[in-house]
Amino acid sequence: MPHRFIDCAFRGKNTLTRLVKTTNTTRTPPHNKPGIYQLKCNTCNLSYIGQTSRNLKTRYHEHIRYIKNNNPQSAYAQHILNNRHQFGTIENIMTLLKPLHSQHLLTAYEQFYIHSFHKNGKLISEQSPGSPNPPFDLTTHPSQPLANRASCATNSSMLTHRTTPTYNIETTTHNTTHNNHTQPAHTRFTTNLTNTEQIDPHR
Repeated sequence: MPHRFIDCAFRGKNTLTRLVKTTNTTRTPPHNKPGIYQLKCNTCNLSYIGQTSRNLKTRYHEHIRYIKNNNPQSAYAQHILNNRHQFGTIENIMTLLKPLHSQHLLTAYEQFYIHSFHKNGKLISEQSPGSPNPPFDLTTHPSQPLANRASCATNSSMLTHRTTPTYNIETTTHNTTHNNHTQPAHTRFTTNLTNTEQIDPHR
C-alpha cells in the first residue's frame, strides 16, 4: 500500500477583519432604556407622556400595578380607571419618544412632548399640559421632525433643575416716540419654576 502524505493547516478565527468589524450585539432594546415615553390608551387612543431615569419596562409595570390595585397614582391610571378604558401590553401601548441618560434633561424634554401632544389634541385630559410656553411654541414647526423640535426647544431652555419651566414675557418701553409710536426697548423672558406632577412619586 503506497504512503500518502497529508498536509494539515490551521486557520484562526481572530482574523483582522473580525477584530475591526463593528458589531451590534450590545444594542439595547427600547424598553430597557430610560427617557421620555408615551403610554397610549387602547380605547380612545389618547396618550400619557412620562419620564423615567430607569428603564421603561419597570415604569410600565408600575402603571399597570396602579390600575390593577385601583390606585390612581398616575394620570394614566386615573384615565383608565375613571373612564373604564382598556390598556394593553408594553409592545402595544408604550413607546420610547426620547432616550435620555442625563437626568437633568428629563423634565425639559417631558414638558416639550406634553406641550406638543396637548397642542395636537392627543393628550389625556387627566394630565395637565402646564402653563403656556412661548419657547416651545416658537420651535413647533410642522415640517420639522418632533425629535428635532424637542432638541431645539430644550436646548434653548437650558434647564438643569427638576422643575417644570414656565415663561413670562416682559416688555419695557422708552418714553421717546418715533412717528407717533412708542418704541420698545427690549423684550426679555423671565422664568418661573413650578413643580411637576406631584401625584406619582416614581419616575
